[in-house]
Amino acid sequence: MTIWFKEIGYPSNLFFQQHLLAENHEFLKPVFEFANFYFSGKDTFEVKTSGSTGTPSKILLHRNQIETSARTSIDFFGLDKNEVGLILCIPANHIGGIMVLARSFLAGIDLWIVEPSSNGLPENSELLTKKKWFISMVPRQLDAVVENNKINRHSKNWKGILVGGAEISKKTQGKIQALNCPVFQSYGMTETASHIAIKNHYIPNQNLKPEEIPFQILPGIQIKTEENGCLAILGKVTQNVWLQTKDTVNLVSENSFFLAGRMDEIINSDGLKINPESVKTIIFNYLPWKSINFELVGIHNSVFGEVLVMVFESNKTNIPDGEGFWSEFMANIRQNEDPKILPKAIYEIEKIPVTASLKVDKPALKTLIEKILPIWKKQF
Repeated sequence: MTIWFKEIGYPSNLFFQQHLLAENHEFLKPVFEFANFYFSGKDTFEVKTSGSTGTPSKILLHRNQIETSARTSIDFFGLDKNEVGLILCIPANHIGGIMVLARSFLAGIDLWIVEPSSNGLPENSELLTKKKWFISMVPRQLDAVVENNKINRHSKNWKGILVGGAEISKKTQGKIQALNCPVFQSYGMTETASHIAIKNHYIPNQNLKPEEIPFQILPGIQIKTEENGCLAILGKVTQNVWLQTKDTVNLVSENSFFLAGRMDEIINSDGLKINPESVKTIIFNYLPWKSINFELVGIHNSVFGEVLVMVFESNKTNIPDGEGFWSEFMANIRQNEDPKILPKAIYEIEKIPVTASLKVDKPALKTLIEKILPIWKKQF
């Protein structure tokens, strides 16, 4: 097994003797920490949740959960160590990155470690064609890859891209077919040692839209819904105990489901329950340009309790300035959609904050917009 770092290939046992590498590169410290756990034979490993919807918490995972999840993924994706290499370009201190390491260690699969960044992969690296890579990414990194022709032209040589942490944006969904490899959206969490369900966004010669493709559960997993519509999961990765999630779903069958939203992100505005993800799809369909990066969040309001607001990243080339444009834009949507569920204000910021695992940091985003004035606000 070879570990690639900075264009240099190391035998795995030699790489983990390079302690100066971890001292000089902060992102390598959790890589060495997990390797120390895995090869020591210890039974439990502490993992932090991402903190994208609240304060990060610590989860204690057992070795059998980690190895069960890793083996299931290796078998499901057909990760043959004689053919495939894994790319770690997401942080290794959260479950997605940890499980890339676990799959590599368990099956002796070659590993290329890349410093995590929103660019995803280094565009000029000769390693892009070194192996038939299977790459784990978050949506922001996939956004960058589909836009970068220097990188995505190599996709014909890749085994596939596994995307986790959040839904793939509508903008990127429309460009995935330009790639020449499968793109898998994963569903899972820290408590399940990564994904328990997958859907493939790369479906050549089919007319199905991404939102028409359900998640398919992996072997060894059982699912059901609770009275509140939230998903419950059972399997070896949950220690054979039903795990209650905060994700609302629509079951298609005993093996598949559509993800509807998160119970803890539902906005209660004057008694009306609003799902931000559903409204985000509506707004996207009305935008005259699809390159805009935006989020919807709920903020405190003295009259309604909470109100839904839109926050977008500034891009002076594509997005008009001024309240007039947004007033007309929102008036157009209100003529065709339920005005009660639409944003009550629109904010412009330079960059939407992300967590260490490159997910949108909703708490930080709310704090940020509390300090600025909206560029458009509905008059009550």
